[in-house]
Amino acid sequence: MIGEVIAGILIGPSLLGRVWPEASAFLLPAEVGPSIGVIAQLGVILYMFLVGLELNSAVLRERAGTTVAISHASIAVPFVCGAALALYLYPRLAESGVTFTSFALFSGVALSVTAFPVLARILTDRRLHTTPLGVMALGAAAADDVTAWCLLAFIVGIARSSVGGAVVTLALTAAYVAAIVGIVRPVLVRVLNRYDDARLTPAMTAAVFVGVLASALATEAIGIHAPVRGVSCSGPSSRTIAGWPTRSVKSSATW
Repeated sequence: MIGEVIAGILIGPSLLGRVWPEASAFLLPAEVGPSIGVIAQLGVILYMFLVGLELNSAVLRERAGTTVAISHASIAVPFVCGAALALYLYPRLAESGVTFTSFALFSGVALSVTAFPVLARILTDRRLHTTPLGVMALGAAAADDVTAWCLLAFIVGIARSSVGGAVVTLALTAAYVAAIVGIVRPVLVRVLNRYDDARLTPAMTAAVFVGVLASALATEAIGIHAPVRGVSCSGPSSRTIAGWPTRSVKSSATW
């Protein structure tokens, strides 16, 4: 996974684009960039759904307090480091009109955001994502990401003198989680328990993936940068249903 990240940096605009712009334009023409971005986003969405599908939510519930404590600690430490770094960066990078408070808060939150899909990929490659340690790590990273993006929305609201938008984001995030747990999951339990002994039909497969994309779209619309978060949240909701044809769904998603 780290090798793939390094390769992307080397052949991307960060290095190759600066050293040899013509070669960078040949490898990745500007007109195909948006299409590749859409395909990549869909790939990440399906991948994170599979991670959530295999997530053992029982382990996560048993260690919910520890997971939340780890998540908040993993936010607090980089946040303080980022805010301290702002003392050095502010006079060199800040534009006129940007207050030091807004700059420091943004720097702290920017360093607090976890690369959730990267962590999931590393744990999956090491076959740790189904272990208690892996489940706690994924749960902490998910809570970390949602909290950090909500904080970012709040800080952007402060910078724009419009805190109301951040409050709306927080309220919609809470409503989304409540809807997944209180509405979507019970409905799935009732519907899918009827197919305990049935094979996964094309119609059921299509319904699953429509739900996955709808969940991703909902969290993206909320503003927590979270098609991935929405998918990883919908995965465990499906995973706990008795008789859920996990292997068939995984085969369809990885085809």
